[in-house]
Amino acid sequence: ESLEELPDDRRQLRPLRQRLADRLDGMRRAVATIKAQPEMASIRTINLAVLAGEIRKLATAIHTEAASPKSDVIADWAARLEATCEAHVHDSHNDEHWFRLGRPIVEIGFQGALMSWSGSMFEYLMPPLVMKEPQGSILNQTSKLIIKRQIQYARSKNVPWGISEAAYNARDRELTYQYTNFGVPGLGLKRGLGQNTVIAPYATILAAQFSPREAVQNLQRLRSIGALGRHGFYDAVDFTPQRVPEGTDHAVVQNYMAHHSG
Repeated sequence: ESLEELPDDRRQLRPLRQRLADRLDGMRRAVATIKAQPEMASIRTINLAVLAGEIRKLATAIHTEAASPKSDVIADWAARLEATCEAHVHDSHNDEHWFRLGRPIVEIGFQGALMSWSGSMFEYLMPPLVMKEPQGSILNQTSKLIIKRQIQYARSKNVPWGISEAAYNARDRELTYQYTNFGVPGLGLKRGLGQNTVIAPYATILAAQFSPREAVQNLQRLRSIGALGRHGFYDAVDFTPQRVPEGTDHAVVQNYMAHHSG
């Protein structure tokens, strides 16, 4: 509203106003995309920070040109917008914000584990690779319990365990395997998790930091069905009935993902 109230009778001011309006539209679309795909928010928040920086520069230029109370409001708002977006990127909120965060608890046996977006092994067990989880903490308890739940779920379907985001047995026109996140129903907030059964060997390797014996046994089972290739374990084995060849119960997804193997 303040932008619309600025004078539009100066040659230098008019293109600045239009560019700022375009960036604001881009910001609205970016926010809408994050709301529609919250699982990608951590990555797309960076785009918001970039857009906010451009908005702040344009708002400052407009204020320099117009030098009015309205342009001052716009410049101040843009600076606050950039600071907010940067705070999200750098996780630099005050400590009090952390205590307003929360995740639902799911019951596993007689204990509780934190839920994740898709209930994938990657979401749960990648952080412990680089972050310390104190023994007895809810994070440490969750890591151990979700492995137990993954094993139980796989046993109920008579397949190896280890469900995580991975490639699956579907290809595009260029014969490139498709990729998405998979998880265990009940552990993830995402709907439709029970519609696919895709086992990712790297998920078992992640679990080895908590359950090494079970992990080795599962890797041996995966190897017995052809999941081990020349360069290590393939990205996944697809057990989803609609995507396996006739006469078999699985299809090995014969590709490698560097960020899963490394």
